[in-house]
Amino acid sequence: MLTKQFIQIGQRGFHTQTITLARHSAKRTVPCVVDPPRHPAPKSEFFNNLPTPKSFHHADLVSEAQRRLESMNEPEKVVDYKMPTENIIYQNGIGEKEKKFLFETTPKVLTQSQLSSFNVLDPAKIDNQTESMRRLVSLNTANAKGIRAFNVERCIEHFGRKEGDTGSPEVQAAVWTLKIRNLEYHLGQNRKDLHNRRKYEQLLHKRAKILKYLKKKNLERYYVCLKELGITPEMVEGQISIRQTHN
Repeated sequence: MLTKQFIQIGQRGFHTQTITLARHSAKRTVPCVVDPPRHPAPKSEFFNNLPTPKSFHHADLVSEAQRRLESMNEPEKVVDYKMPTENIIYQNGIGEKEKKFLFETTPKVLTQSQLSSFNVLDPAKIDNQTESMRRLVSLNTANAKGIRAFNVERCIEHFGRKEGDTGSPEVQAAVWTLKIRNLEYHLGQNRKDLHNRRKYEQLLHKRAKILKYLKKKNLERYYVCLKELGITPEMVEGQISIRQTHN
């Protein structure tokens, strides 16, 4: 918008044109998306030992399935596969009592309903029932959701200050760290996934906020928690950067 101003200097006058309302470009606010760290974080013995969907390749099951397919024309070469009975991780929070009930009591009860003509328990049937039950509840046959639920339970047991503790800062930071690690792997494979990249940034903020609260509450617990999580104070206090402003 142009306006005319008349300026009187002595006895001479002249006109000038000035721009009274200049249109300035508005500031644009561009979201700053945090990329996963390129440098490896300090090792965490707890999180490195947690199972992941990628850690179960079912090598034994796949190799056995291949042998079965190859031997379809030669039935005499089919070999039955049995899962190992030791060092197996079970899903759904199965403990020692549940193991005894599922793998000892239940197979015998099911087999008793199908007694042979001599009223004798068949050991082979009991073994088959036990093997079937073990396959159903093994973590090797669980999907990603089941493995994630198992890992959350492990975090609650390891970081909780009492049984069933789900609200302490350590437990919340551990669960968010678990999600952050999963997203770091996902974003490393899918760098254009902007939705999960924003979710990754939000989780970083949540974890930093709860850890700063823990630092004010108890400094000793704060440093112990950082060591267990496998992160450094710089990773917590230096990763808050939500937005950048450009003129």
